[in-house]
Amino acid sequence: MHLLKRLAVGLAVAGLSLGLTATAASAATGPHTSRAASIPAQMPTGTVPVLRQHMTLDCVHMSARAHRYAVEHRYCSATSGRPGHGANPYVTGNCGDSYIYLNDEYDGGGADVFYGFDSSLGTVAYRSLSVGWYNNSDYSSGGFGDSGWTWSSSYWADPPIYPHVGYVTAWLGGTVTLWWGGRCTLLSPWDTNWIT
Repeated sequence: MHLLKRLAVGLAVAGLSLGLTATAASAATGPHTSRAASIPAQMPTGTVPVLRQHMTLDCVHMSARAHRYAVEHRYCSATSGRPGHGANPYVTGNCGDSYIYLNDEYDGGGADVFYGFDSSLGTVAYRSLSVGWYNNSDYSSGGFGDSGWTWSSSYWADPPIYPHVGYVTAWLGGTVTLWWGGRCTLLSPWDTNWIT
C-alpha cells in the first residue's frame, strides 16, 4: 500500500510538471509575444524559394495626367508614348523577341499592322496574343486577339485594321507556351504612325 501511495504522488507531480511546461510553451507563442519568436530561423527542408520577377511601368498606355506625374517623378521620359516621339517596335528578352509595325497602307483610315515573335527557347506550341490600338487624334481605340496552335519557333501576321484617320499607336501583348511547358510573356512592343 505504501508503494502504491508513492506511485500515485509521483504521477501527480509528473502530471503537474507536464501541465506547467505545456502552459509555458503555449504562453511563449501566445498573442502577447513577438511574431519573430514563432518564425523559424531557416527555411524548412524541401521549401522552394520564389524567384522575383521584374515589373516595368508602361509609359505608353496611360492618361496625359498620369504621364505628367510619371515624368515629374522620373518614372518615364518626357517623350515616351507621346505622339510624334518615336516608338519601340522591336523588343527582346530571355525568351526571344517580339515586334509590331504600323503602316499607313489604305486611304480612309485603314492601316496594315505587321506583328510577330521569334522564340529562342524552342518551338512555340500555343500563342495567345492581343493587338490593340489607340487613335490619339479622335480618341478611338480597338483591338483583337490572335490565339491558336503554332508549332513553330517563329510566327507573324499582317492583317488590315481600321483605326480611323489620325495619329495612331499600336501595341502587341500576350503569352506563348513552349512545347516543353515553359511560358513566355511578350514585352509589349509598340509603334506609332499617321494614318490617312
